[in-house]
Amino acid sequence: MRAWSFTEDYNTVYRASFEAIHAMGKVTYEDKKEGIIAGKAEGASIKVKLKKLNGKIHATVSARGLLRPKPDAAGGVLYEIHRQLEK
Repeated sequence: MRAWSFTEDYNTVYRASFEAIHAMGKVTYEDKKEGIIAGKAEGASIKVKLKKLNGKIHATVSARGLLRPKPDAAGGVLYEIHRQLEK
């Protein structure tokens, strides 16, 4: 599991998270109201949870493959979110 805080607004981070999973694999579920995006990427099941706290957007990325945590895959998705926000 990896986590990061962003100063961008919620919609921007949500869109970047969706695009990150979409660019790396396949989005299988999304719920904008709850701030959840799930998908498959890098041989793992990925879940991104967004939450507004203290004026920032906190993103938690978890990845599991074959019932084991895949922190490298979660880190890769978080890196891709950062890259999407730089566009």
